[in-house]
Amino acid sequence: MDRVLLALSLVFFAPTLALFLELLSPSGIRVVLVGSSVKVLEIPDVYSRFDVAIAAASAFAAGASASAILIRSQRREAQFPRFVESERRVYEFLLERGEEAYQCEICEALGLSKSTVSEIVRRLEFCGLVEVKRRGSGTW
Repeated sequence: MDRVLLALSLVFFAPTLALFLELLSPSGIRVVLVGSSVKVLEIPDVYSRFDVAIAAASAFAAGASASAILIRSQRREAQFPRFVESERRVYEFLLERGEEAYQCEICEALGLSKSTVSEIVRRLEFCGLVEVKRRGSGTW
């Protein structure tokens, strides 16, 4: 799971928890009647404006982050079906490795030619799935 998706998940769960807790604990309101006599009347289980504001902000934050998670996952899934098996293997190798890799390392690990790996990495970069750094004569 990438870091952006993890952050979006945390942004989703935190306001969802806040919304859940806020809806579980409505506060009471006290009404003081002034007239011929003073009475204090308490109305239990009423949401104050502050309670409603917290609930609305939590619902908005949870909805926005859930939408971002959904869009991000759909974008990633939409790119995979266009990949041939060798492209998928290269991408999964890079994900499992979790760090930078020289193209020659990819060639050795997967048994692919340099030209094939170069073309696959170029395509993955075009899709925004990898970042290519060119240093001297090597690409990683």
